[in-house]
Amino acid sequence: MPKLRVGIADIVDARPLAWGFVKGHYSDLFAPIVKPLPLIGRLLAQGGLDAGLVPTVDAARDPDLMALPELCVAFPGEARSLLLVSSSPLAELRRVYLGRSARSAAAVARIVLAEGFGLEPEYLETDTTPLPGAAPEPGRPRLERREAALLIGGTALKLALGGGGRAGGREVLDLGSAWRELTGWPLVAGLWVVRPEASLPDLAFYFKSSLRYGMASLSAIAREAAAELGLDSEELARFLHENVGYLLRDEEHRGLEELIRRAARLGLVPEGAAIRFLPADSG
Repeated sequence: MPKLRVGIADIVDARPLAWGFVKGHYSDLFAPIVKPLPLIGRLLAQGGLDAGLVPTVDAARDPDLMALPELCVAFPGEARSLLLVSSSPLAELRRVYLGRSARSAAAVARIVLAEGFGLEPEYLETDTTPLPGAAPEPGRPRLERREAALLIGGTALKLALGGGGRAGGREVLDLGSAWRELTGWPLVAGLWVVRPEASLPDLAFYFKSSLRYGMASLSAIAREAAAELGLDSEELARFLHENVGYLLRDEEHRGLEELIRRAARLGLVPEGAAIRFLPADSG
């Protein structure tokens, strides 16, 4: 039987979910393939992958994909790795830069600004988001006045864990906290999805096993990520333990449904879009 090709996004938040696959567990059944987050969705649509981690809104946009039950990337409150960073007070915003890879975070930013702040700035999708400050990172343009940028993953964590807030002329909005305040529910940012022809008895078992191994290895994951990002490993371990959730329970289901409903209201997903879940006893 051919191995199932699993698309893995190399972002810190999601590493515990895929840790078992990355470390070679069930290598006779699965072939882990690390790709940038936007490419995973395209490869799934083209048949180049059998399963993969995708933003929640992408799972809702593609009716052919089936989400695995019980697992997700969620933020019960403060996210720290999903930030909207502005060079001016949010009330003055006229333009927001959204990265192409962060589709769930981009949808949340638009929902929060529209419904929480009554703002309708211009939105631009870019491969490299600008940063505020006199000396931005190499290769990044400077964020101008009345502009904001969506930061995710390691870039956001370096700001959140390394200190920031309003420092350096920045105003920072944590999207996990803002979403919770607006809706009362957790923010479900990502889901494991599979193509309909992907077949393996008790498929979900292997993904849950990968997460169990990841949760038992948080210190190792944090040390590896800290070395890459230049951050403190204990801070990263606390982030993974306290800020990110990986189980799709009743509260997360409510947050997921709320995200899809509000995204549809703004035209960010088709009207009537919904997540289709693989039956718990299938695979």
